Amino acid sequence: MANNIRANLGQPPLGHPAPPQPPPAVGPPPAAPAVHGAPAQAAGMMGDDDLVWVAIEEAGGRKKGDVICADGAQLPAGTVVLDDRAVGVRRREFSEAVASMVDGVPMGGGLQLDGPTTSLNLMKNMRDQNMTPTTYHEYWLRTADIPKGDRSTYEHECLSRILESLITVDQLNICALQGAELICRRLQVIREARRISPSSPDYSSADHFMGWKWRRAAQGVDMQLAAHVAQALKDEAAIAKEARKAREEQSMRRKHPNKTGGGGGGGDQK
Repeated sequence: MANNIRANLGQPPLGHPAPPQPPPAVGPPPAAPAVHGAPAQAAGMMGDDDLVWVAIEEAGGRKKGDVICADGAQLPAGTVVLDDRAVGVRRREFSEAVASMVDGVPMGGGLQLDGPTTSLNLMKNMRDQNMTPTTYHEYWLRTADIPKGDRSTYEHECLSRILESLITVDQLNICALQGAELICRRLQVIREARRISPSSPDYSSADHFMGWKWRRAAQGVDMQLAAHVAQALKDEAAIAKEARKAREEQSMRRKHPNKTGGGGGGGDQK
């Protein structure tokens, strides 16, 4: 398991330790110190079936693929950020979490959604305004002029709290999570619908905002075929428009033959 992870990260396998060094002249070699409860067994001597914690980010002096500790041992300090104001509480400040986010293609492929990834830009905008998803929800309620008691306000609050928990408590890189991206897009659907009409929102563009392949307006129809048909109809309409303009121009020439060609009188006459 550990070797598979290290192979994906371009690291050498654990089952092949480095070549042995000549022993010192005097005394036995010192034992390798254990790291925060990890077994004293060297990382290079672990077997293929041993489960270990492997770093997937470069932080705290560790590189991608470095073995942190064996499974079941206590994780080293700093692996999971704890809030200093509440000892033992798993939490990270929102601004720090956003600063460590990476917007890239995760291992195994990118998001299976149409359109660009929006989660990182949204979080950076909130951070620059000294807000979090929850505090931005309160700001949105005060400025959006939404009727009191509307259900969209409760949905917006619920999604905002879920998103903030993923970032500050679970400490996830939401840019690589499709579920988090869908939450961000749903929040934007609600805001855009209310921005256009606070009292009567329009959700007709929700499918395009969400970016999923399934469309309510095209059930049972392949979207590529629908796009092809739409383009063909557009081309036919453009051709018909040009033909109509040509017929109108010819009709005007017949009615006013002397007004064409700069007064030369060379127009068609019958």
